Amino acid sequence: MADPWDGFAAWAKRIRPQLPAWRKDLELPVPVFHPGPHMFKVALGAKCWRRIAIPGDADLDQLATAILDAFHFDRDHWYRFSYRDRFGRTLDIDHPYRAGESEHALADAVKMGELPLAPGMRLDFLFDFGDEWRFTLYTESIDAGPAIHKPRVLEKHGQAPKQYGGG
Repeated sequence: MADPWDGFAAWAKRIRPQLPAWRKDLELPVPVFHPGPHMFKVALGAKCWRRIAIPGDADLDQLATAILDAFHFDRDHWYRFSYRDRFGRTLDIDHPYRAGESEHALADAVKMGELPLAPGMRLDFLFDFGDEWRFTLYTESIDAGPAIHKPRVLEKHGQAPKQYGGG
């Protein structure tokens, strides 16, 4: 996967000499790894949600497992995470089994703490490309609270639909 900042960096390199007052403004911030717990409200529809905390060093495949377990879903289908970056582009992160056929990053290679998240940001989680279960993750906090070592479901609200036979 190409670095999402490459296009901007190349453009900024050409523009900086023309706009001396913008030299510092056009510099991209150095990515910061956030090792602390990441807290999400994960919604499946309006009335069913789970609050999940996950450590920054966990990968997105671990987050997918935590989500599916929290809603009592089997883990027998592929999935994709999607989010908008600061430039408004949608970035996708695919199930690890899509290696070799996906042009996107793979979930087992992306750590939570590497994502450029902030409170209020949203991620989408599409599970099962046939039935299309759509979960929405609302970022509630980053690096807040005591350290955790594995994903945890902190709160449950509403009855999860059945994965098979009448969602």
